[in-house]
Amino acid sequence: MRSILIVISALSVLLLVTPVSVAATPSQFLTTIMVPIAAGETVQQGHTGVSITLNNTFRSPIFVFVYLNLANALGQTVSVQVVLASISGYQSATFFFGLPNFAPGTYSATLFAVTTNGVPISNSTTVRVTI
Repeated sequence: MRSILIVISALSVLLLVTPVSVAATPSQFLTTIMVPIAAGETVQQGHTGVSITLNNTFRSPIFVFVYLNLANALGQTVSVQVVLASISGYQSATFFFGLPNFAPGTYSATLFAVTTNGVPISNSTTVRVTI
């Protein structure tokens, strides 16, 4: 099995991972477990970025990977960022993805959550970001 090198953030943090095959059936796409309740461009401590608040509608805590896929005006991916988090049952959590060192322009940020097994558990949310 081959390893894949993934750039995690704009800060050049690298992670070497081995792909895992996950077979998902339509019943496994639990889009109601993590509900995006707010997303948008924000500024925190002087840094432009994107924040998203996810609501866990399940009674148990769940570990999730929250992804941000940032694309330029041509639709080319310029950054992928990911956060691993545990969200308690019936609770919300807000995530901020900073976007330092990007050229001025308009970008499209797509955010979504998956389980640690890679099963999608939220709908994708897209936010326009101007740097």
